Amino acid sequence: MSMKILIKKSNSIPIEILGVGMVRISRLSLEKKIDIIYQKGVGIKLLQKIIKKNMEKIIKKREGILIDLFYNFSIYIHYFNNNPDENIAIIYLDKKEKILNYSELFQISQKLNQCTDIEDSLFKIKDICNKEIKIPRYKGLSALFIIGSSGHLFFSKINKNKTKLIQHEIPISGFISALLSFSKEIISHGPETKLKQINLGNQNFYLNLRNNAIFAYLVEKQRIPETFKRYMHIVSDEFIYRFKERINPEKFNGELTPFRKFESVVDQYFII
Repeated sequence: MSMKILIKKSNSIPIEILGVGMVRISRLSLEKKIDIIYQKGVGIKLLQKIIKKNMEKIIKKREGILIDLFYNFSIYIHYFNNNPDENIAIIYLDKKEKILNYSELFQISQKLNQCTDIEDSLFKIKDICNKEIKIPRYKGLSALFIIGSSGHLFFSKINKNKTKLIQHEIPISGFISALLSFSKEIISHGPETKLKQINLGNQNFYLNLRNNAIFAYLVEKQRIPETFKRYMHIVSDEFIYRFKERINPEKFNGELTPFRKFESVVDQYFII
């Protein structure tokens, strides 16, 4: 499938796209194991699907460029064969109708690939992506709560200007009790439920479940854009990807400190 590619000189202004991901593909495994090195703005599952769809081309050619349409997105994949045992693939995700900027993305890909074997590689990769790629954030989220199926509040972030929300309208203990009253209905649908909505008058809770955690997003708008829905699932998936073992009810020890670092992930997608 052909796509137009816009070529222009690189500049210091970050490129605004929907997402970027970086993966390592092992050639030693019959199943061609995929390890996610870094991702921002693109969900883990979507990233895996993109690579699996293009795996044969990547393995066969070893190094090169792939440009294609995937669902409602345009994708650009630049992949490198740094050693005989693996490929490094860098994936850029954007709107279907948008023209990709090949020249600037190619330069970023080269920089990212050079980071794979250096000390503190992840720190450097994050630094490059944060400086050179801009992911649009959603504004309009009043609060986010991540709660375990056993009732433990793993993580929360509330807009600091929503003082009534913090102090009076939805105290944390009351929120947990209210949310758990819906948990049986949610959990009964299995480990991955569809988006559910709870109307609270001029505000709405949007809930989804991932394994042993309930994610509750409080917004004031009646209708939410597709960007918000996509970010909901990205945040949920990344939380589970990081803390799957820690939030297991049989292993959870009550320690909440590790979850505080998740705020940096939330801030990538939402302005709260």
